[in-house]
Order: sequence, then structure tokens, then C-alpha cells
Amino acid sequence: MATEIEVKRIEETGEGYTLEASVKGVEYDPSRHRTGTAVKAPTYALMEIDVENNRLRYVLDI
Repeated sequence: MATEIEVKRIEETGEGYTLEASVKGVEYDPSRHRTGTAVKAPTYALMEIDVENNRLRYVLDI
């Protein structure tokens, strides 16, 4: 569960918007956290993992 979100950049593109942000959080606990909009799946084809700089980029389908 996200506890802190720092939006670094929002940019309009020809196909929509791009958001760059840092997210920190805690492990999901169903006894403490209420659910809302369901995420269908991350888009793995667009996923980028940068281990050297400790970054992950992916698209969520909601």
C-alpha cells in the first residue's frame, strides 16, 4: 500500500500522459486496508527494470 508518493513529472504525449513518480509503501494487510479500483495487470511488454539505478517502470491496466 502506498504511503508516500512524490510526483516528479507529468507530461502530455500524443497517446495520453506520462507520469514519473517515486512511491514508498507498506505490505498490504486486508485487515487494515480497504480495496477500491482493481488493477487488471501490469503491462510487462513495456516494463523497464534498471537495477543499477534502483528504478522500475511499468504501465497498469485498470
